[in-house]
Amino acid sequence: MQKTAYFIRSIRMINFHNFTDETINIEDGGHLFLLGDNGCGKTTILDAVHYVLTAGQSMEWNSAARMSGSKRDGRRVQGIILRYNLDTGVINTKGAISYVALEIIGRNGKPLTIGMGMSATAMDEKISFWGIVRECPLTDVPFLLEEDGRFRPASREEFKDKLGSGSGFISSRKNYRQDIANRLFGGEESYQDICRFLAMGKAYREISAGAADYHALFKRLLPEPRTAIFVQIIEALRTLDESQTILDDLDRKLSWLNELRIIVSDISEQRQAMQRYDWLLCRFNSNRIAEEQGAIKQKIQAGKEQLLHSKSELVSFKRLDRDFEERLDTLKAKDTSGLVVQEKRIQLDIATEKVDLNKGKEKLKTEQSRWQHDEKMFTEQQKLFLKKLTLFIPDLAKRATTLPFSISTLQNELDQFSRNRDYTLLSAIDIREHVEQSDKYLESCHQDLARLLDREQNLQDEINKQEKNLAEREKQSEIYPDLPHYQECLRTMQQNILSPRPLYLGLEWLPTVKLKVQEYIEECIGEEILAILFFRESEYEHARKIAAHHAAIRISCEKRTTETIPDWMRPVFDFQNSDPECLRCLATEMESDGLQPQVTLVDGEVLLAFRSHERALYGRPSRLIGGESRKRALAAEIRSIRNELKSLGRDKREVSRSIKVSTQQQESLNDFKVFLQENILELQGVSQKLKALMQQLEFQQERLQAQRETTDSHQQALESLILRQKELGERIAGEGLAYLERKMNRLKNRKTTNQTKIQELNQEIGGDKRELVQLQERAAKLVVNLTESERQKEETETKLREILPDVEDIAHYVLKSKKGQQFKTSEAIEKELNNSAVAVGTGANQIRAKVNDPEFGGGFRFHYEEDENELRDFRQQSLAAIIEQQATALTGQKEVINDRTRKLFKQIIMTDLLDYLREHVGELDQMIRRINTRLGQRSFGGQRYRFRLRPLAQYKRLIAIIKQISSFDPLAEKELETFFADNREAIISTEAGSIPEELDYRNWYKYELEVSTIGEKGVVMDRRTKSIGSGGEQAVPNYLLILTIAHFLYQRKKIRLNALLFDEAFYGIDGGRRDQLLGFATDLDLQLFIASPDQDGVRQEVKHSTTLLVKKDSDFNIHLYPFHWQNPANRQMDLFNQNAKDKPVVFDREL
Repeated sequence: MQKTAYFIRSIRMINFHNFTDETINIEDGGHLFLLGDNGCGKTTILDAVHYVLTAGQSMEWNSAARMSGSKRDGRRVQGIILRYNLDTGVINTKGAISYVALEIIGRNGKPLTIGMGMSATAMDEKISFWGIVRECPLTDVPFLLEEDGRFRPASREEFKDKLGSGSGFISSRKNYRQDIANRLFGGEESYQDICRFLAMGKAYREISAGAADYHALFKRLLPEPRTAIFVQIIEALRTLDESQTILDDLDRKLSWLNELRIIVSDISEQRQAMQRYDWLLCRFNSNRIAEEQGAIKQKIQAGKEQLLHSKSELVSFKRLDRDFEERLDTLKAKDTSGLVVQEKRIQLDIATEKVDLNKGKEKLKTEQSRWQHDEKMFTEQQKLFLKKLTLFIPDLAKRATTLPFSISTLQNELDQFSRNRDYTLLSAIDIREHVEQSDKYLESCHQDLARLLDREQNLQDEINKQEKNLAEREKQSEIYPDLPHYQECLRTMQQNILSPRPLYLGLEWLPTVKLKVQEYIEECIGEEILAILFFRESEYEHARKIAAHHAAIRISCEKRTTETIPDWMRPVFDFQNSDPECLRCLATEMESDGLQPQVTLVDGEVLLAFRSHERALYGRPSRLIGGESRKRALAAEIRSIRNELKSLGRDKREVSRSIKVSTQQQESLNDFKVFLQENILELQGVSQKLKALMQQLEFQQERLQAQRETTDSHQQALESLILRQKELGERIAGEGLAYLERKMNRLKNRKTTNQTKIQELNQEIGGDKRELVQLQERAAKLVVNLTESERQKEETETKLREILPDVEDIAHYVLKSKKGQQFKTSEAIEKELNNSAVAVGTGANQIRAKVNDPEFGGGFRFHYEEDENELRDFRQQSLAAIIEQQATALTGQKEVINDRTRKLFKQIIMTDLLDYLREHVGELDQMIRRINTRLGQRSFGGQRYRFRLRPLAQYKRLIAIIKQISSFDPLAEKELETFFADNREAIISTEAGSIPEELDYRNWYKYELEVSTIGEKGVVMDRRTKSIGSGGEQAVPNYLLILTIAHFLYQRKKIRLNALLFDEAFYGIDGGRRDQLLGFATDLDLQLFIASPDQDGVRQEVKHSTTLLVKKDSDFNIHLYPFHWQNPANRQMDLFNQNAKDKPVVFDREL
């Protein structure tokens, strides 16, 4: 191994758990391999190195130390000092002092000693810490003091005194970490990454096992970006947001004030408009009154002239009326017998009789039409009824054949009606009995159908369940215990990186054991016991937490088992192929104080006697113990499920046929019920209608006959009156009175017309007089109204002049400038006046609401003078002055924000952040190139590997800008500004101490590992590719990845110590690939510390290494046996040299 600038040469542990006083030397800065059984103390040595380098930061102590009880009872620093073990408890009960230190070959080959001292008196008490960082050999540090011929650890004060002033003594862990960070790891920022990385290296086996793919693992291993620069950016953005919030508040406040100003201005405008509309109304009223005065004067003059003319006409018509009366009296004296009057009366009677006769004839014609219409309606309905009845009876007979009951009574009634045509008989037919019978059978069908459907659904559910079971069984390679949620519990534990071993998988039958015996034994043990999940002690505590949520699932570990195997197990189980731990677990579960299980026959039945009871056995085949048994059981279950599916399918088909028959019967009954009800009701309805039509036809016949008789009577009366008129005419002609009546009628008519004219003239004269009085009264009122209107107009004009002092001609301003002349009616003016008044009231209400605004109102405390329409704040400032102040403040705040924005972008983002990101992105690119160059020189089992970075699409342009941006590229700067604007909300919302996802360079890439067989094209190692191959083949890329990240981390400036800790590294990897991995680590100048039960450092790819065999005796004392490997020529193994003799590895004497 090529020596690094700094490397660890020695490890010193004094009272460090079970290590009393041990010094481990690592020759020439080589790797350290720790061998030994579980629990021997290998990981404690790793913890010692880890603790000295990190002082406990990001460190987890050996998890094997807390397999039972709570975490508080497990491995802690107090337990290290007081030598706490699970089996013995605290050994150093009176308190103790511990030291752990490293000797590092540092600058110019000079030794540097770093270490920690600790003291504790009880497990629950606070610990005292102190440290040393001093450029001297480890042996020069006075950790021990001699007292009474024995050595003891020096106390804090004694240690400090022995070192002397300026000796490297450090009083606190904080100062110790700062010193280590600055000396060895390039400062506190890099030191935090290295502390985190050392902890991940120790737990790397579990971390890599739980990773879904290499992208996630690569990203997790990369050092986290420091948050200082991002905190600065986030705080700057938040400050800008706060400033922007202030700006928004000022802007909203100014908007609020402007809204008030607009409302006040609108109120002023509306008040002026109201004055204008008042002026227009006054002007309009004055003009209207003047026009009305002129019209009324004309009407009064015309009324007087008309009254004189009407009175003159009335005198003339009265004189003529007296003349008509005298001439009528003279004509009446000539007809003394009254023949003319009789003839006149007969003429009137003849006219009346003719009218009645004509009416009678019309009515007779109408009644004749009605009778014909009713007769036609009856005939049509009768035909329709007979047609329906003719179709219904055979259709009913056809349907009756499919019914489960008889309807012969109904059929007989219908036949009788069809013969008698008695509509009353049809109305009496009652179908309720047949409907009830239909309902009864329908209910029975419905119940049968519901039962069959339930049966069909149950069968389908069972089929689905069995198909699901079959699919699950066909996917399985072996059978599982038939316990609730067993497979779910197993998956949960595996997802939590646990390795459960079911008890039954660790048991195998002897080939000589008969199948019946296997059945009895397995049933005697029971599936609950065989399903026990067995865990390593290091996993047991975690498994307990999961098992607590899964009832009936049992778990166990080695410390819970017994060493005694009962005699009955030896002749049935194959001890060579069975897992010893599983056998011991089973023995513990079946422990019975010497009462061995025994099978006997009682009345030909098998009876098992075990412990305190006896029970009959089911005789089920063995299904869990032994691989062949599980395969047979799985095959049998699959066959059973398939047979069950066939049986269920047959049952379902039979039920489906029954459902079809029942459904058809139900549909038939429903059909019949609906058919019967609809048709019978329809026939009965038509029958009732026919009966009504027949009655109507008879009634209309009677009316027709009565009208015919009445018409004949009027005809006879008319003929008699005509004969009487003829006789009177002959008599009047004989006496010379033929034209007397005609003369009298003419005079009467003229007299009536004259009297009507007199009456009309009297009414007209009275109306003219009343109208004339009203007109005169109205004219007097108009004079008063005109005077008042002119006065109001002058007052309104005065108010307008006060509002508008600059306007000389108010009339021109209102009529022309404000377009008042467009109004043609007072109603239009009044409407606009009302609108303005409403607007003034609304505006005042709006002002009152706004000045009480909970956000801004309290700051100004405005008072509204409604009469003056003015707003003033509590300082009596006007609204206009306040608006001017706010506008000035808003302009100043905008300038502040613009300055801060320019500072943020130019100074922090364009300088600090870009430099930071450019450095990390560049280091990542360079690391990938260097690693790929190194990997190109090595093959792992015929395979080569290569790392590849693929920028994600959404970050590709950002990465290019970071790499290439310059002061000569304003477009790139603009793009960067756009990127921050787009992601502003996400960056600002990042929690304190976190890194914005968009600015974490680790999220910008897709990390890929490409594997290829020598000479062939590579394949990207995705999740599917990762799962192909043996466990060792899958593990090689995992360790290439962490070695690569270690190189990336340790290549930073001022990082001098390249140590990496592994607990059980390279597990399952063959020797050849393991040699190449160690050679690759050597190429990268890494110093490895590996704890493993079976991996040593005697490797041809390793130039120098120290392998330490760790043993722990029954008194919990640790014994160390080192072996130092040197391979100066770095020779490759000659696999084909048959003459080469293997030399045994011999460890040195105990340290």
